[in-house]
Amino acid sequence: MTVVETWKISEIEEVVDLVNRASPEDRFDLDSVRDAIADDPDHDPNLLLCVREGGKIVGVIAAEIRRPRGGSRNARAGHVKLLAVDPACQRRGIGGALLDQVERQFIDDGVKSSRIFADDPTYLRPGVDFRITSLMCFLLRRGYESARPVVNMDVDLTRADLDTSVDEARLKRLGIEVRRLAATDAEAFEAYLGREWSWGWQFESMTTLKRTPISTHLALRDDRIVGFSCHSTMGPAQFGPMGVRPDERRTGIGAVLLKRCLADLRDEGQAHADVQWVGPITFYQRHAGATLSRAFWQFQRELGTG
Repeated sequence: MTVVETWKISEIEEVVDLVNRASPEDRFDLDSVRDAIADDPDHDPNLLLCVREGGKIVGVIAAEIRRPRGGSRNARAGHVKLLAVDPACQRRGIGGALLDQVERQFIDDGVKSSRIFADDPTYLRPGVDFRITSLMCFLLRRGYESARPVVNMDVDLTRADLDTSVDEARLKRLGIEVRRLAATDAEAFEAYLGREWSWGWQFESMTTLKRTPISTHLALRDDRIVGFSCHSTMGPAQFGPMGVRPDERRTGIGAVLLKRCLADLRDEGQAHADVQWVGPITFYQRHAGATLSRAFWQFQRELGTG
């Protein structure tokens, strides 16, 4: 009989080692996984579950119930943040036992849908990598449906032209200042994000104030924020989120904000940047030479229907 029990954040090193062995397409960073779980605004230690054999964790799942924020009318949704089974222990029902228990806890809490990964703003992956065939088949057998595909893009920082001096001078003549976010901007920046963008982007972007230097750049007109870009919010060498007010687009603000963040990563010694969960593919290709690097499927299941 498979026994499911809880695990603690203090065991995160063992968990990350297991996840990396179970998912060769990924290499999860220890600090990023710890932060994504422990600092999740909906963190629930009762949804950190595992199966042990001989005192070692051989299967693990982490989940949370995301409640609506920022005026959203969306229903509460259950999210699986990570799911892994030791390769030597697969096909023995361990993954099924873990997901069964999480889904039961979702249902007991009145949650009507379960989503795999993509739990912004603290997601580790925007979906299931299409190359992980065994996981995709496992989810399909359990009644999960692929809602939509999403992609990541890669920027080769050793080759990209990241000089913004000419464009920044042009923007200055238009009355637009571009600079790094300062600690004294925190209140105004948080208000701007809450007013113009989603709660998820607000939460994610505000974490950059903990970094030295702060990993957000701003565009301002008359001391009013009209655009922003961030990097390293959910892991090293990651770009995003980024946004520019619709009425300020087509001025080149977005390209300058993008390149400033990428230059930060290059100066940190990173050779590549990972642009996750990409929307405007052509924008990143045109301004940074980005290429498509990974594709994911986002899976969801309505609970009580399968």
